Amino acid sequence: MGQEEQIRVRRLKRDEHGRTRALWEEIFSEDSPAFLDYYYTQMADHNEIYAIEDCRRLQAMLQLNPYQIQAGTYLGKMNYIVAVATKEGCRGRGYMTALLKEACRAMYREGMPFTFLMPAAEAIYYPHGFRFIYRQKQGTVVSGQKAPYLECIPAEESDCVEAAAFAERLLKNEKASVYAKRDVFYYKRIRREQISENGGLLMLRENGVLKGLVYFASEGEEWELREPLLETAEGNQKEWLSQAAYQLCKKEGCRMHCEGFGTEPEKPVIMARVVCLEAFFGCFMAKEDLEGDIRVSDAILPENEGRWHLSAKKGQPISASRETLIRAAALEGEEKREKKPIPVSVLMSVLSGYLSIEELERAEENRIPAEAKSLLQKIKPWNKIVLNEIV
Repeated sequence: MGQEEQIRVRRLKRDEHGRTRALWEEIFSEDSPAFLDYYYTQMADHNEIYAIEDCRRLQAMLQLNPYQIQAGTYLGKMNYIVAVATKEGCRGRGYMTALLKEACRAMYREGMPFTFLMPAAEAIYYPHGFRFIYRQKQGTVVSGQKAPYLECIPAEESDCVEAAAFAERLLKNEKASVYAKRDVFYYKRIRREQISENGGLLMLRENGVLKGLVYFASEGEEWELREPLLETAEGNQKEWLSQAAYQLCKKEGCRMHCEGFGTEPEKPVIMARVVCLEAFFGCFMAKEDLEGDIRVSDAILPENEGRWHLSAKKGQPISASRETLIRAAALEGEEKREKKPIPVSVLMSVLSGYLSIEELERAEENRIPAEAKSLLQKIKPWNKIVLNEIV
């Protein structure tokens, strides 16, 4: 029996979730007590936590935070992986791999198309089939002279209904393909998250009408702006954010980092992995009529492996079915003559729109078979991804 097979992963009961806080504090020491108070009352009260223990002592954990995600034609629950942590003396034993596999298998049983995370380093998750799908804009905002026509007011909890309706409309108008649905619960929770980091949610009103939202947080005297959603011409956005900055520091010339806006090089921030391949294919529409087969490999989820038949009419969702065992056996001779199957990670990179087929082939030195390439080129990749959640 191999080392990994001896590792026992257990999903904790809800009333055990609080036991993981000590490990979080040990590994992620930069997080404040106020933030953890928020997290363990607002997120860990309804999330899923997988753990590895030794004599009831927690050695490693992985947490799954549920979000309602709009992903192309799909709308439903998907999990954001956070707090993947192993005690320092227990590293190098395969704990993280065991946790990821168990969590992915559980999510497969739920039929989730994919899962996502914000990696501490790409190299940690790359071998497990995760690939970047979202680059975040970055920039610096300088507070300017207060404009009389624009109000920047910190949101109260009662404002979350208006905020949710505004954000959902704006994201739809911008034709965002992938984002967390912005309902009232989302904004109540995200506002509390920002407050736990000495911040909040600013509502930008032009002549009394809501025209923008932006999160803010602070560490000491340093302010940071996050995910501005602005309903104004692109040329006006910098001015509006300078007004938001003025609201926070109450003077001109303050410089603040802004995530989600700016002209600095975009930063890769979110990686994702295919979970249920049939559901993942169903997230996409056909650019033109298509029908054909594609062979796929998956080192973690064997249920995704094999020959898949894809079909769709132009403008319709992709229908995918895996060959039955009998059919697959009949094709065994043909399979041996074919080139290597495509890893699920390739499908994530290309169909998310993060890399073109040509860019992927150059980056990974992995040639895609001609038939598979022809099929993938007929599938419409995601247009715009907005995944700025932190936990």
